[in-house]
Amino acid sequence: MEKYTFLTLIAFGVLALSAIFWVWLCLGIRKRGLRRSLAIGAIQISIVTALYALIRGAYGEAFLNLFGPLPAAYFMIANASKFTHFVSHFAIAGLACFIVSSLLSILVKATRPWFFGIATIVALLGMIVAAESVSKTAMCEAATQAQLGDFQRNTFYWSLANAPREFQFQIHALAIVDDKAFGWSYRKLDWYEIPHAAQINVWVSGETASCQ
Repeated sequence: MEKYTFLTLIAFGVLALSAIFWVWLCLGIRKRGLRRSLAIGAIQISIVTALYALIRGAYGEAFLNLFGPLPAAYFMIANASKFTHFVSHFAIAGLACFIVSSLLSILVKATRPWFFGIATIVALLGMIVAAESVSKTAMCEAATQAQLGDFQRNTFYWSLANAPREFQFQIHALAIVDDKAFGWSYRKLDWYEIPHAAQINVWVSGETASCQ
């Protein structure tokens, strides 16, 4: 027990020192030269990771990301890599938003130093909008192929803000055929059969989607 307590204290100490260093780095915005450039970069990373956490509905995490965004950025990328098949369908929309907003930001002198943060936020929001359309299309194509008929679905934004959660009973989408229930998986981009014993516990509060 003492060993784990010691390791926990070390971990908290490292996190505290990292947060202090990051705050010191961001305060360099008032300086000149390299220190200011590093501060601008640090602030942009903090804002982007905090915004992503806010979109996910993790408000406490958003606050912490302001002071330690690098681990958050790593986990953002690692989490997105689990859904590469889904993300690949609208990644071009995010890339286009990033390029266009980068060029526009660079053209304006006041926003030029902040182009990365501006472009990343625009790209993130653009991908979320595109993902909603891709999500519904993918569900319909898979439902038609499996002959599931109409189904109930939550929006992609709902899924982004609420899933995954421990002990979660509301799912991305739900199709019921006879006495069988099917849920939607963004990782596989396909429907999966829900065990009979668990069917009573799952539900969807979103719209009824008709693919005809």
